[in-house]
Amino acid sequence: MQKLMHVDLSRPNSEGIKLAIETVSCGFPSPAVDYFSGETLNLHDLLIQRPTATFFARAEGDSMFPLIRTGDLLIIDRSVTVKNNSVVLAEVDGGHVVKHYRVLEHGIFLCPENADYEPTRVTQDVVICGVVTSVVHSFR
Repeated sequence: MQKLMHVDLSRPNSEGIKLAIETVSCGFPSPAVDYFSGETLNLHDLLIQRPTATFFARAEGDSMFPLIRTGDLLIIDRSVTVKNNSVVLAEVDGGHVVKHYRVLEHGIFLCPENADYEPTRVTQDVVICGVVTSVVHSFR
């Protein structure tokens, strides 16, 4: 991942998008699918908790597959406290990587989702840039 994106995170001028029903079945169809809850959903409010600390990055590579795929939009918050198992954006050896932050018995590591890749030990040279709070994945 090489490019970080700057996006204006000021609250958009929209009323939101109508929310159909609270949940949608991923198994057998529900007869409630034709009904709207009357509630609207604003994606900005849902995905951006702290605009001044939030930025976007576009994912590239397969080390976090299938959790994160090439082209996914990552929403990263610099103000979120890193916890064990957080997905983080980190600066390692002059480049940026997205990995699980894992506290293990023998140290702290940046671990890939994909078992084809090796974990990286977190040293004093590794900088945690933020926590990935959401991933936007498009089917197109």
